[in-house]
Amino acid sequence: MSPDPKFYLTRMRGCSSFREPNCDLLSSYPASTVFDLVRTTTLQVTPLSDLIKKWNRTAW
Repeated sequence: MSPDPKFYLTRMRGCSSFREPNCDLLSSYPASTVFDLVRTTTLQVTPLSDLIKKWNRTAW
């Protein structure tokens, strides 16, 4: 994952994801409109391995 990956915001916020919605597949479901793309943005992320190094932890 890139340092600032795309984030896909959907009509139902709980369905938002770093993965782009597959509209062709979702259109066959009655609730497909919850996956309608509202906006695409980027988010700054930090790899878990970097956080483990930073906090000097080997297990959670």
